[in-house]
Amino acid sequence: MKWLKLYLKLAVLAGFLLPLSAAAQQNSNWLRNLSEGMGEPVNGYNDLNPEIAANGNMVHTAWLTWIGTNKQLNYRRSTNNGLTWNSKITLLDNDIDYDNRYRRMAVSGNYVHLIASRNLGTIRELVYFRSSDGGASFETPEVLYSTPYSIYNLHIDAQGNKVRIFMTEDCHFCVPNKWLYLLKSDDNGANFETKLIKEDANGTFSDFTGLTIAGQNLYLLYLESIGYWANYDFELHLLSSPDGGENFIDQVISEPAMSGQHHAFPLHDSNNGYNPKIAADGNRVWAVWSGWDETNTPTVFVRHSPDAG
Repeated sequence: MKWLKLYLKLAVLAGFLLPLSAAAQQNSNWLRNLSEGMGEPVNGYNDLNPEIAANGNMVHTAWLTWIGTNKQLNYRRSTNNGLTWNSKITLLDNDIDYDNRYRRMAVSGNYVHLIASRNLGTIRELVYFRSSDGGASFETPEVLYSTPYSIYNLHIDAQGNKVRIFMTEDCHFCVPNKWLYLLKSDDNGANFETKLIKEDANGTFSDFTGLTIAGQNLYLLYLESIGYWANYDFELHLLSSPDGGENFIDQVISEPAMSGQHHAFPLHDSNNGYNPKIAADGNRVWAVWSGWDETNTPTVFVRHSPDAG
């Protein structure tokens, strides 16, 4: 009888463990080396700036690979929640701006959107890539913007059939020094309209980030250098649009430090790269940042608007 009870206990315990072991077994099949593949030899190249997005069972990834003097823009997807992965697709192999503070990929439904800026020597181009079949294939890349100057601060977001791309055109010897542009599409990226948001006369704007679509609303953060440059005083601005990017409201949302000047810290740095600073739900929007408070104590701030900024 004693052995029978022990046997029954073991049988019950095994019944609990078997489903767990089966689930754990699935995890062992996950592909962890996206850039080189499971069991493939290490190529020794430098992979950087990975991004990820998910939609239903689809998982989308993109990253850059540094090969010689060029960088590759690579994409890979999974159709079964990341258990297995399709082959890598190299979308671009060029002198690509590899700043890790950019956001180069956005996914909405079956559409995958990617952007990159490349240097062709005498001109720079903003290049756009689109897939309409969930990343199974990509259409011929399209050059959305071309300039003899520099293209920086790339950010993209997509929601429904809306695609919005932010970029700056920079010229250190020009007046103005910088132009802020929005490229907007309301047909899943089939057509884009380029709009000038504002000009930066003296090159005091920086750290553009957080491009976010929320219905008809659109949001973006940036810093403006104020006062004597060596004090590193910055105001934090929120750009908000109530009509999808046709018109913008620009307002300062940071608070003064002890000196009376605003002292917001950089929104990103070149080590940690991009991280979200805006959360939005329709007309409700929140922004988070760090900086000095009125006693010059480093502080994390959050600000909320219930009416779309």
